[in-house]
Amino acid sequence: MPSCRRNLGLGLYIVKLILNAHGGTVGAESKDGWAEFRVLLRRS
Repeated sequence: MPSCRRNLGLGLYIVKLILNAHGGTVGAESKDGWAEFRVLLRRS
């Protein structure tokens, strides 16, 4: 039986913190077995 690892779910939260600090945004959409993530940052 394969071993299972529990994730803490911090990845997107950390991404959100970094983007917010740089004036960016992150968005997500989930439908029938797929997920889409949008990351927006302004060019400097």
